[in-house]
This record gives sequence, structure tokens and C-alpha cells, in this order.
Amino acid sequence: MKQRHALFFLVIFLLVFIIAEYNLFRIDFIGDEARHAVQGQFCARYINSFIHGDLVSYGGFLKDFSTWTNSISWYALYDPPGHAFLQGFLFLLFGESVFTARLLTYLFVVVGGVLLFFFSQRIFNDNLKALITVMVFFLFPPIFFFRGQNYLAIPIAVLTIGFFYAFLYADAREKLEFYSRVMGVFH
Repeated sequence: MKQRHALFFLVIFLLVFIIAEYNLFRIDFIGDEARHAVQGQFCARYINSFIHGDLVSYGGFLKDFSTWTNSISWYALYDPPGHAFLQGFLFLLFGESVFTARLLTYLFVVVGGVLLFFFSQRIFNDNLKALITVMVFFLFPPIFFFRGQNYLAIPIAVLTIGFFYAFLYADAREKLEFYSRVMGVFH
């Protein structure tokens, strides 16, 4: 199977899976999704204030914001900020909604599928085996369950795949160090 055909099937698979999952999981937030959405809202407000020239430290912003919202600062300090800042950026672009809160996870699914494909292709040296690897990964029950929800499981899984890819195949130590730092923001 040519790489172009395998990538085409991979994209079709991911799109069908995301559309099907979105239609299957049309529910309000469950579990910690609301906490992650609130973290995204905090970061969206911080980014927005920064854009409008209110240059305040992130810690100072959280302190002020938690005072305004009945001292719930633990919401924003509970997880590393990478996911919340990306989600906050999406909130600014598309508005705050359950779908927008989950959109970041869907984007990580697409990036993760492509990254896993290239990683598997490099290991197996076979496009079909790489495509099957991606499909099996997304059908794995924990990944299937969390893929359509606003949790950190998918970003962490995708970044872990990326870390191992960089660890095994990085051309320079600087790339590996950079990717390790990016992972640290999410873990």
C-alpha cells in the first residue's frame, strides 16, 4: 500500500470516527470535563486581557480571578497549563461551548493518529501495518472512551507517542530537549 493511499484511509477513518463519536456522545460534561473547561475559560480570559494590554502575571491574574469567582483558584492550579491555554485559545476563536471544549481533544486525535501512523510506519516499514496500528489504538477501550471528552488522557497519549518518536528518531538532541519541555507543560 502506498503511503499516500494509507494516509488517505487514515484521514477518512479519523473523520468518520470523530463524526460518529460526536453523534454518540452528545451529552453534557461528565467527570472532570467541567474542571478542564473552567481552566480553559480562565486561560481564555487571561489571553483576552493580555491582548487588550492588561499586562499582569499569570499568578496575579489567577489570584484576582479566583477572588471574583468565590475563591476557586484550585480549579486553575490543579493541572499543568498547556491544555488549558490551548483550550482557552479555542474558546476565544469559537466561543465557549461543550463542543468547543472537546474540540481540542478531537484535534489531538487527528494529530495523534497521523503521528502514530508515521511512528508505526517507521517501526514496521509497512503502511498497512501502520494503519492497522492506528485503528487498534483508537479502538482500545480507554482511548475510545476518552477520545470524545475534554480530558487530558488523549493529549498525554499523543505527546507520549511524540516523545518516543523524537527519542528514537530525532536528528539532534535539541529537538528531543524541546519536545521534552513541551510534554512537561502537559504532564
